Amino acid sequence: MDKIFCRNCGKELSKHAEICVFCGSKPLTGKTYCFYCGAKDSVNEEGICIKCGVRQLQLKEKPKNIYVWLLALLPLIEIFIGIFINIIFKPNFLTGCITGFIIWVILTSIFGGLDLEHLKKLGYNFRKIWILGIITFTPLYLFIRAYRVDKKYSYAIVWLILYGIFDIFWLISVFSEQ
Repeated sequence: MDKIFCRNCGKELSKHAEICVFCGSKPLTGKTYCFYCGAKDSVNEEGICIKCGVRQLQLKEKPKNIYVWLLALLPLIEIFIGIFINIIFKPNFLTGCITGFIIWVILTSIFGGLDLEHLKKLGYNFRKIWILGIITFTPLYLFIRAYRVDKKYSYAIVWLILYGIFDIFWLISVFSEQ
């Protein structure tokens, strides 16, 4: 298929068109016409044209990366929480490790779950099972998310650097107890 129809005005365009030369809108942003066959008012609530049976393409909004950045900054957040817990409660090593792990799982689940919900609302296809991947393989999720969503790997790289710093703090705390 070399041609599409503007979803706003219904005029035929090249499939590579960034804007409609007739009405000036982005070709996939309207809701009046089918982009594939050009039929007017033929798209049902599910986004499928009842004339040709083709699901309508939509431009995805750019995601707000607040939740993924919170996930990326989690090692730093965990360092501050650990320092606070050590100052206030002075737990032994095992209790501190268990508490830190529980806090890590809870915060990763919250930030990761919020990020997945946000992406789902924007039309990205990440299944709920990804929450397990976020908890167990956070950097893998961050790199896959970057590849599939916005091609910006900065939050994944920041996570790796901060996790390295987190490990250094953890090793210092282990050897300072001995």
